[in-house]
Formats: sequence, C-alpha cells, structure tokens
Amino acid sequence: MKAARVTGVAFAILLAVRVVHVESQAPQDGNEKPDNFSPLAFEDLRAYEQAYPEMPGSLAVVRASATKYWIFRGIAYRGAQAHGSAWTSLGPLSTSAGGASGTGNFSGRISALAISPICAVNGPCRLWAGTAGGGVWRSEDAMRTDDLNWRWIGQGLGTNSIGSLALDPNDPNGDTIYVGTGETNSPQNSGAGTGLYRSTDGGDHWTRVSTNILDTTVASTPIDFTSTRGIGSIAIEPGNPRTIYVGTTTAMLGMTAVRGGQSQTTGYPQPRVALYKTADAGATWTLAWTPPLDPVIPANPHAIVGQGDTMIGVRSIKLDPRDPRIVYATAWNNAIHRSAPSLENGDASFKPVFAIQGFGRFQDLAMFDLTVTRGHTRMYAYNGTLSTAAQGLFRLDNADVPASKLVTGGGVDLSNTGAWVGLTSGDTSQTGSLSRSLCSSQCFYDLVVAVPPGRPDTVVLGGVATPSFGEATIRSTDAGVTFRAFASDSQSPRNTAHVDVRAVVFHPASPNIAFVGSDGGIVRNDGMFTDISSRCQQLFGTAANCSTMLGSVPTRLYFLNRGLQTLQFYNVSVDPRAPLQRLMGGLQDNGTIWQDGTGTPGVWKSVFAAGDGTSASGFHPSRPGVLFASFQSNRFFVNFGNGDNARWVRIDDPIRAANERATITASTGRQFLSFDDVNPDTQFTGFQHVWRTKNNGGNQAALEASCRFIGGSAGATCGDWIPLGVAFPFGAGSTAESASRKPGDLTADAYGSDRTGGVIVAAERSPLDAGTLWAATSFGRIFVSKNADAAGPEVTFSRIDTPVMPNRFITRIVADRTDANAAFISYSGFNALTPSAPGHVFRVVFNPSTRIATFTNLDRDLGDLPINTLAVDDVRGDIYAGTDYGPLLLRKGSSNWELAGVGFPEALMVDFKLVAGQRLLVAATHGLGIFYLKLD
Repeated sequence: MKAARVTGVAFAILLAVRVVHVESQAPQDGNEKPDNFSPLAFEDLRAYEQAYPEMPGSLAVVRASATKYWIFRGIAYRGAQAHGSAWTSLGPLSTSAGGASGTGNFSGRISALAISPICAVNGPCRLWAGTAGGGVWRSEDAMRTDDLNWRWIGQGLGTNSIGSLALDPNDPNGDTIYVGTGETNSPQNSGAGTGLYRSTDGGDHWTRVSTNILDTTVASTPIDFTSTRGIGSIAIEPGNPRTIYVGTTTAMLGMTAVRGGQSQTTGYPQPRVALYKTADAGATWTLAWTPPLDPVIPANPHAIVGQGDTMIGVRSIKLDPRDPRIVYATAWNNAIHRSAPSLENGDASFKPVFAIQGFGRFQDLAMFDLTVTRGHTRMYAYNGTLSTAAQGLFRLDNADVPASKLVTGGGVDLSNTGAWVGLTSGDTSQTGSLSRSLCSSQCFYDLVVAVPPGRPDTVVLGGVATPSFGEATIRSTDAGVTFRAFASDSQSPRNTAHVDVRAVVFHPASPNIAFVGSDGGIVRNDGMFTDISSRCQQLFGTAANCSTMLGSVPTRLYFLNRGLQTLQFYNVSVDPRAPLQRLMGGLQDNGTIWQDGTGTPGVWKSVFAAGDGTSASGFHPSRPGVLFASFQSNRFFVNFGNGDNARWVRIDDPIRAANERATITASTGRQFLSFDDVNPDTQFTGFQHVWRTKNNGGNQAALEASCRFIGGSAGATCGDWIPLGVAFPFGAGSTAESASRKPGDLTADAYGSDRTGGVIVAAERSPLDAGTLWAATSFGRIFVSKNADAAGPEVTFSRIDTPVMPNRFITRIVADRTDANAAFISYSGFNALTPSAPGHVFRVVFNPSTRIATFTNLDRDLGDLPINTLAVDDVRGDIYAGTDYGPLLLRKGSSNWELAGVGFPEALMVDFKLVAGQRLLVAATHGLGIFYLKLD
C-alpha cells in the first residue's frame, strides 16, 4: 500500500503524521528548503510551512494530510491529524570525549559511508553517512580538522534505519546517490527499512525506486522485495546506470528497551532475502541469486515467538572493475559467490569462488574487495568465522578464471584451491600474525575489507581488535603481507578510534586518507604516517612484531562526530527533581551517558564508560547523588558520588554467581532495573527469578571500601541482591534448572506447563502500597505479588495470564497509579504470529480474593503493530505507545489511536519516562537521541 504523492506544504505535515512509504514527496525546488531543515526541531518545520501561501493548519493543509495513512509496510493505521505540543530534542548534539572505547567525541553506529568523486584535499569535500537509526547525513566540509557542518538529509525516506549507500559511478559529479533503508548489522537491533531510494541532487530530494517482483515461491501476486527487510548493499553498473543490483537481508521489527522483543518474522508473506537485479532502473526486477545454505542455528528454546538469532541474506555486492557484468556477492553462512558469464562459457549462474575455512554455518561471514593489478582482477577476502583460530586474510592475484579453478567440492564441503594465498599466520613470531583474529567472535557483525582505487597493494581491514595491540583497523601497503596500526595515531597520548568497524571509504584525490565508520561514529586520518616503534616497550612491552605494527601509524586522527545526533539509546532515565536538566541513558556500544545539569545544553557526558550501556540505569528516587548503571553480561553498578567516575562500585556478584538462564540475545545486555517509589532504596531486576535489593545494592561503606569498579578487590563479595520466592543462597551444586530453584522461578513449570522458558523482562512496583509487584516473562506469562516487600523466600506470586492473552514478548508494564490492583501492559510482535491470542495493549485488573484477573483489549483501530514501550498519563487517563516509527496516543474514552504530538522524527522508539507532576513525557530513540513532549 502506498500513500498518495504530495507536494508543497503537505510535505511538512508528513513529518508530523508519519508516512512510512512515500514517493518523491519533497518539493522540486531545493532552494525552497531552509539549509538547516531537520527532523529534530519543530521550528524548522514551521518555517518551512510558512514559505508557502497556505497557512499552517488551514483547510487546504488539513485536507492534504487527512487522506494520508500511517503505514507499517502493508499494515495500515488510518491516523488522525497530529495535534498538541511539539516534540523537542534534548540531544545529544555532541558528546564529551571518551566513550566506552575510543578517545574522541563519538556518535552512533555508522552503517555506510560514501564520498564524492570530486572531493578536494584542501577545499570542499562532500561526505555522506548512513546511520543505523539516525538516518542519512551529509557534510560539505569533510576535510575540516575541527567540527564538521553535518546536515540531516533523510526527509522523504520514511525511516531513519539505514543499511547502505551507493554513488552512481556514471555521474562524474557524484550527485546521484542511492540509499538502501533497513540496517543489516545485527539480528537484535537492525531496524527494518522502507525500500530503495534515489537522489539526483546529492540527497536534497529522494524518489522511491519501485522494488516489486513476482516471486511465486512467496506469493501469487507481486510483492515488494524490500518489505520488512534491510538492504545490505547496492551496486550500479558503470556505463549502464539502469542496471542496479540490490542485496537484502533479514531485519528487526519491534525492538524494546530490555533483552529480546524484536522479531524478524511477521506472520505475513515476506520476500526472500537475496540478490535482486533490474536492467530498467526498477521498472522490473529479477531474483538473481538466493544464498544456497541456511545457517545451522544452535537450539534456543528460550527464543521468543518470531525472534531470530542470526542475520541471513546478502551482505555485500561488488562488480568486477575490469568487467562490470561480473558480479561478486557474499552472504552470511555462505561462500563468496560470483556470476561471470564471460569466464564460464556464458553460464551466468552464481558459483562459489571463496570457501569459508572453519565453516560453522552460524555467524560466519567472508568479506572481500576487488582491485586490478598487472592486467588481472585481484581479490582480497577475509575469512570471518565464529572461531577466532580460523580468521585470516587471503589474496587471489588472478580472479579471471573459472570458479572451478578457485574452489572445489560443493555445498558444505567446499575447499579453496592453491590459487588463494593465505596471508595470516597463527605463529605470533611471524608478521603474518598481525592480521589474525581481527573480529573476536563476531566477524558476522563487524568486518570490512577495503582497497583504495588504483592502489592494489594497499588494503585496510576493520573489525573489533587485533590480539596484543587492540587495533580495530589495520593497514597494509605490501598486498596484505604485513600490517600497521591504523586505529591509533602517533600523538602522545595516542588518539584511538572506536572498535566495531563497519565502513571505510578513501579520499579520491589522496587515497592515504581514509574515513572509517564504526559503532562510535566517524574518524579519519590526516594522510601522513609516522614511525613510533621506539615506543613499543612503553606501550606494549615485549609484544612480538611491535616494531612492525607501530612502524608506520597515522600521524593524527580526527573525530568527526560533533553534530551527528545519531546515538542509539536503549533507555532514558530522568531525575524527578530536574527531569529536563538531569537525564541518563544506556547506549549501544557507547556506555552510559548523562546530562548532569551543568555545562553546555545538548552536550552529554560519559558517566559510566564501559560496554554497552543497558536499560538498567537511572537516578535514585529520593537521593539525587545516587546513580545506577550497567553493561552486558549481567553487570550492575551503583555510584554514591553523583557520577564521580572513581566511585562506581559493583553490586552484581550474587546475580552472576547464580548463573541464571540467559538467551543468545542477552549477550547484548539490555537488562532492566526498576525502582520502588514507596521504598526508594529498593530496586528490582529479573532473570529467572525476580531479584531485589533493599539497600541500593549493598552497604555503601563496605561497597566503596572493597568493590570499586576500578581498583576493587576481586575476592570481595559485592552486592546484596536476593531472588524472590526461593531459599537463598542456592545449595552447592545446584543449577539454574534444579528443582530447588523452581520456587520463584517464574519461567519454570512450577507455574504451569505452558509458556515455560525465557527470562523475566519486567518487574514493576505499584506506588500505592508496599507489597504489589507486577512481573512478566518473554513468553507472555504475567504475575502479581501482593507481598513483594516480605522476606525473600516468603514472597509469593500469582500467575494471571490466560490462553487468550498473547504468548508474545511483553514490552512494558505500567502500574496504574490510581489502583494498586490494575496495570497497563504492552506487547511486541504480530497478531499474525499468535492468531488465537491477538492484542498489543491491555488494561488488566487483578482480584486479590479470587487471584483472577480481567483483561481489556485497548487496541481499538491500532492494527497489527508491535508496541515497543508504553506510558500512561494518570492525570488525564491517556495512553502513549512507542513504535518503530514514532509515538501514538489513545485518549481516554476514545476509540481511535492518533499521532502523539507534532514533529517527532521517524525513529525507533524504545523507552518512555512520564513525569506526571511536571506534565512531561520523555522519549528515547534508538538512533536520534532523546526528545520530550509537554503534555496538555
């Protein structure tokens, strides 16, 4: 389903009424749009509207917008005109230096980069950045050494989840650019896109390229092959701009603030993830290649309905630089394949040309690049496997031969021939060892191989970090034989770039200069190199091959992230005493940051610079100097010194020692922490049991004496968390599945034989008494305890969900502030996956006498739309719901959901905090930062 085309003033309205699937909705005259046009400021929208003869809110404007549909890729909600207050951005516009990794200012995950072919070294240089959740941005001055002037140019794309960028090589000015929406990096948080778009003016205006195809394997009628998918790669044929290749992957729908919740399947027909080709600029498409091997995914009985634990699909496409009709493609858990009719006697089918070594068929990915040397196509391929021992670089100096000369065998039994030269050594005394184990256990997640045009002996590899030296990016100038550090410079102290590298582009006029995109944003080097091997002993002691690694490092790195409002929050917490001045949130791969009420507005600071910040962070309800933070692997910390970095103490020892069940997705963290307004020193979290501390994690003096995060005693037992409903400590030799642990284990069969497994994803206290606690599991179990303040073993739970309630992921429980026995509950996922138990938003009322609850479905006209987060305005009785594309509102007594507020960007919403007394709703997005709405 497509929205009608609009022009002029109605375009500005669309940014307020959320249209996901649009075609060329921008005005044709680029001069009509103010240069600072942005989704982040409502005043820009107002100024844009007033450039037209019609007044904002006029009948013509209302009519133009009334026919629009808020569309979720074929699942339509007919929305009323948005009204009310405007959403206001709280940033971060920038961050202070020093995040979870790296030493400079940082932004969110970069999924793609593109650089203009007419970029100057000393002058204008246009650079595009596609970000995981923050849209497409462009700078005209990428060679500046101070702050770049970044401009958001994602209007008209319908989403800010970006997977790929590609410049049309047939446009010598670099004005024609394609964007593939839908991120393609991770099964846990890569949001689905809205299709393929093209711009002929550098991104000022976008037109959606038709991507319909008839694939009878999937559906009897044409289907949009980008629907619910991500676009991992785009290639345009040189000399023939109408021939385009697009690679699609699985993508995530309905992400939440806590672990799990996302779904890769909808219950509706979905297109195959594959390589698609058009020869007529999108008028028609063919399915060119489907990766032949599905991954062998380890059994995970605790995966939620619709959840996927691995990426599937085509990750990268490249055309042979000597013959663009030869197409190379790589896909997860598959060999690199090639279509080369000129080399295969006219056979255009895709054949394997590089076999993954140590093939596990789970989280394997080989990445590559192509160049030309001595009249032949050269190929570099990095063997990306889950096993670090098999990771390494290979080179093929003559790819101009049939596939049978490169690979033997078939299916899972492929082997590379001697044509491939292995360049990596497992012997640390050899210089070839410098390229080993580049991406830890996550080559499927972040791995780049890049060769600058015209420099066939130069190759840059990007990943996580090399052993011994911790370099996320390394560079070779001798065809991959030896490598030098490229992620740290020669300064003292050294500037170090963020790990988890995803994109590399080279300056067209100076290939020694590279722009590197990672989970921490964008960094570039200055093009000069310095030998600092004399500092080996100081920096790395006696590490083997240090003199080689430090023999030619970038003289200076520049961090280019100020102004890129692209940070991916998992949650937001506010200090109830100053909710717009003191805020905190956990970030994807960038620790936990905050506004502490001082300094420049919009500039956030690292408050706990470790790991992935999770949703288990926040402010103490009554003690402003007590803060909480966490990172992945069930780590919890408290700070009694108002964020003083030296005073963070660990409090998670009991939880970690208990070794409660985790899921594959739990490795990314996103554990939760909930607070007790009645007993403000009490906090709750959950795994198999609900866990509780009544003293902010433990005695302050004891924690600060022995449990410092930096400098504490490893032998000390830190934290006073206990599980509820069971005797603790657990007996010697017990496991997470032992019968002795089943009391209080809300995921166990002690509470019924259905919906077992998973983990607890919510535990919320009522503010109206000292005993009521609501809890939920990832499989849709719901519990109420009326004595949550009792001694741990004495706490009891009543299970209240019924078979007609969805057995899907519960994203949020909001305790009713007017009734201790009532709450509001939201669900992720799709009704189509649980047709006998539909619904996304409910009000539940518990009867303590009968221990039975009644549920009222509040979906009304919502449609089949995952709800990521929920907030309830108890003053007015209104309900706010956050989705992948923005906020919705159900007013008390209404039968219709509407858009909440005006001017919210098309961003994935993950968390709400409602401050009823100050009439504020604060929202966290996974890619565009933090916003707030002043309520009526």
